Order: sequence, then C-alpha cells, then structure tokens
Amino acid sequence: MNINLQNKVALVLGGTGPVGTAICKQLSSSGAKVVTDYQTDNIEQWQNDLKQSGVEVTAFKADITDFDSCIKLVATIEETVGQIDIIVNSPELVGEPQPFHLMDKSQWDDSLSTHIDTIFNVCRNLAEKMSNRGFGRIINISSIISRMGQAGHTHHAAAKAGLHGFTMALAQELARKGVTVNTISPGYFPLVEQEVPATIPAARAGKADEIASLVDFLCSEKAAYINGTDIAINGGQYMH
Repeated sequence: MNINLQNKVALVLGGTGPVGTAICKQLSSSGAKVVTDYQTDNIEQWQNDLKQSGVEVTAFKADITDFDSCIKLVATIEETVGQIDIIVNSPELVGEPQPFHLMDKSQWDDSLSTHIDTIFNVCRNLAEKMSNRGFGRIINISSIISRMGQAGHTHHAAAKAGLHGFTMALAQELARKGVTVNTISPGYFPLVEQEVPATIPAARAGKADEIASLVDFLCSEKAAYINGTDIAINGGQYMH
C-alpha cells in the first residue's frame, strides 16, 4: 500500500528508542518531515546512522515530561520545520518489575509521567491547532499489559491503560474536526533475541517495523474513519 505523507510534519516522542526509530524511518519513507525529542548527548550518531539509510530526522533537546519544555519544543518545531500534523507518543520506559508492596512512589511517578504527562504536555499545545486546520493524527503506543495486566507491572499497566482512556475521550472531542486519535497495543517485541513464549499463537516475536507500518497507515488519509480504537498487534497472544 502506497502511503503519501508529503508535506506532513510528524513529531515522534521517544523517537530514538528501537520502536521509535523504526517509526521515524517509516514515516520518513512515506514523505513526512520527521522530528523527535532527545535528552542524551549522542544524538548526532543516531542521526548519522539514519542518514546512511537515506533518512533524515530533525531532533531537538527537550524534557517532554515538563509542560513548559514542551511549549518551547512545539514553538521551535513550528518556527524551523513547520506546523505539526502528526503526533506519535512512543516513549519506551517499561520500568523495572516490582511487586506492588515493594514499589517506591518514584517508580509509580516515573511511569505515569513518562507515558501520561508527555501526551498531555504535547497534545495540549497542538490539538486545537490541528482542529482549526481540519487535519491531525495522534497515535499512542500502549502495550498488551494494558489489556491483560502483568504481575510486577502495576505502574506500567496503569500508565498504558490510561493512554487508551485518553485516546477514547479526545477522539470524541476532535472527530468532527478531521483529527483522529488511536492507540496501538503491541505484544511481545523483545529488544534482544529471547525465547518466544508458548502463549503466542504466531510462534514468533514481533518486529518494530510491524508497529511502524501500522503507525504509517493510521497517519494516512486511508485511515480517516478509524478513530478512538485500540489496535492489538501481538501475534494472537491476547484477543479481546
């Protein structure tokens, strides 16, 4: 399927992570101008690696868990790249497993701040602008854990489930304005080679490119009638 995102500006939050990188590559290959945030200082190497494969991503240093930092990030992107048409929320903090009775408040706060605060901080600055222009795509990367839970991950499950609650509510507010808001809930996508759980009917792990292809489609005009959904991509591990 040919996806055309020419003249669209896509902000990929958490774009330097493995899944975020795949999303940046895919959106760029479809013609979008891709922008991401970063906090570490080795961003040049990441950008150079992408350039070798013909992908150029603009990166700005920002703390996306801080509202004022996001105001500055959005203003800088609009001034230097253009108006933002697409937001992909994909920070990749899973958090260390921790039994709930041993969990520190800081672990809970870190998970909710990374996944929930970030999407508020950015969307609060962009949703109305998208509505006024009559086009926008907001995609939140959640997790299979939000659907089925997992012992030791109450913080992660709560944050990821909260993302889809946000998705459904905002989708209803913006649907008449040409803006769609959707959630993607990936299953088993290990960053290193691991044994595939027997609970996955597909008998294999997922690939970051598969998430990226779904994001690409949801960003397009072809997906204009898909709104407020939570799309599972888990090889049949959990069906609901």
